[in-house]
Amino acid sequence: MPKYTKTDKEIAHNNLTRIINGTRDKRLYAIVRSVSKSGMSRRISFLALSEQPPALADHSPDLFNVSWSVAVLLGWSLKEDSIVVKGCGMDMGFHTLYELSRVVPELGINPSPIYL
Repeated sequence: MPKYTKTDKEIAHNNLTRIINGTRDKRLYAIVRSVSKSGMSRRISFLALSEQPPALADHSPDLFNVSWSVAVLLGWSLKEDSIVVKGCGMDMGFHTLYELSRVVPELGINPSPIYL
């Protein structure tokens, strides 16, 4: 398990708060990058779609990879810009976001990811 500093956790919390507050329904998107041969772990990336009012008419919504912030706040490992989630037998994207909503309840994150 990686060791994250207090500063890392503060930066991750501030980044995630800023990005999540810019989304419409506080929902994250998940991409399952790989599953181990045994099926006991997965690498999942989490993305947020920022839908803040555009400053310019031709500005489109921004997509942010928030995997690092999620991993730091949960104390979980990262590999190739994806969170390593261990376990099986349930929706691991939901499990990750549910755990995140327990760690930082003030963000009001919707624990049901949209899979891409």
